[in-house]
Amino acid sequence: MKYLIFLSLFCFGFFTNPESAPKLSTTSNSSSKIHNCEHNNEALSLLSHPTVNDMVWSEECLLTWADFVGEPELPAYHIAASATYLHEEHGCSESGEFTYMVKAIFAPEQSWSLDKTSKELLKHEQIHFDLTEYYARLMRQMFNSLQNPCSIPQENVAALVNQLYEDLETAHDLYDDYTVHGVNKEQQHKWNVIVNRSLNQLDEYKNADLVSRR
Repeated sequence: MKYLIFLSLFCFGFFTNPESAPKLSTTSNSSSKIHNCEHNNEALSLLSHPTVNDMVWSEECLLTWADFVGEPELPAYHIAASATYLHEEHGCSESGEFTYMVKAIFAPEQSWSLDKTSKELLKHEQIHFDLTEYYARLMRQMFNSLQNPCSIPQENVAALVNQLYEDLETAHDLYDDYTVHGVNKEQQHKWNVIVNRSLNQLDEYKNADLVSRR
């Protein structure tokens, strides 16, 4: 019997370097809708070059199969692929004000599924997106905890950011390894609980808006 293994890809490599991520805009000029969640439109419009269908993580808007609009790479060796990435931006003004923004984003046009009926598979993909949001919260926590951030050498801050990117990549790999891409139901349930608990523990850092501090 030929087995198809569930695969969840994350577009970590798309913007692993903060300088290659989309730049922030101080004005909102996007009319894009994100999964029909009006409250997310403003969040995405803060990116200067948003992809129309990209979705910013929201606890009110879970993924649906309608969000997986990409074409599978043929031959398709897997059932589904999810594309998520972190967008982060940080910097200091001339007045010494430190500004940062971190968003977990799902890219529908790079995500696809050959099975759009399985609730279990969809949950597996949602947890990948939730994992990305968890590391977005860790990064917001890190930025918030920096003492006198504008006096810290840029390379030191970049090292902290890059470490979190590496940890995120490892977390996604471990998740797929332990759950066998969602096939192992017992492990999948454990990860569902772990990731949800982890998000709740960092609930105070769920704000994805632009933050300014000294």
